[in-house]
Amino acid sequence: RWGAYRRGYFEGVSSAYLKRELFRGFTQTVGIRQRSFDPMYAFAYRTTPTLGDRSPIQSNYQNTELYFETRWGKDEVFIYNENERLTLGTQRWPLVIFRYQMGLRNMMHSDFSYHRLSLNVKQSFRVGIWGRSNYNITLGYIPSTLPYPMLYTPLGNESLFYVENAFNLMNYFEFVSDTYAQLRYEHNFEGLFFNRIPAIRRLKWRFLANAKVLYGSVRASNLNLLATTDAQGRTVLGFSTLAKEPYVEVGYAIDNIFKVLRVDAIHRITYR
Repeated sequence: RWGAYRRGYFEGVSSAYLKRELFRGFTQTVGIRQRSFDPMYAFAYRTTPTLGDRSPIQSNYQNTELYFETRWGKDEVFIYNENERLTLGTQRWPLVIFRYQMGLRNMMHSDFSYHRLSLNVKQSFRVGIWGRSNYNITLGYIPSTLPYPMLYTPLGNESLFYVENAFNLMNYFEFVSDTYAQLRYEHNFEGLFFNRIPAIRRLKWRFLANAKVLYGSVRASNLNLLATTDAQGRTVLGFSTLAKEPYVEVGYAIDNIFKVLRVDAIHRITYR
């Protein structure tokens, strides 16, 4: 365990899906998933938020959803290992993934009906002698009213280890959004700088710079869904929103140390 223990919960997930590459680079997935959420911390939501504090409350829930995913990667390269397929990315074009999720209330004891949409675009490309850039853009929209664990919670990181798809100076469950835009960008300068220093050139170190930006908001209907206390009278923990300004962190790194290590320095710019 790394960092503070925050908001642990038990989760059960059952799913089934069909995936088909309709033509080269274009893959369609259709699936169904059932999830149960049982918190180990003080959590409760109002089942009838129009009644305010007089509303009945509930702490756990189940949801069943259909999801549809469209993946387009022109000239994407894969390697195969028995029944597993691993992507090596696209050569010149961005990889685009669109996902739609639809909640099915009362199906397999599901408590909610809802809609979720997300669009992800990512690409790796060379910038001449300056090295290689990688960007990852995600846009998401959840028009439904749901308890905050079902909204978008960006992945934080309280460990000492750099996590590529996380915000490394953000705490767990620190922010929640129902409409959001996220950018992850990293540029590898390769040997552009260190190869020009005679004593360092032999080490073959590589210099990288990165930035991560997240902006989002939460509608009042979702804020009002959160109860003030749970069934045991414990105060329910809230969360922060990103309505004031985007969350931004930037960093730089030295890679290929002893051919295996990478050391990063990360700076949190906003919400300090």
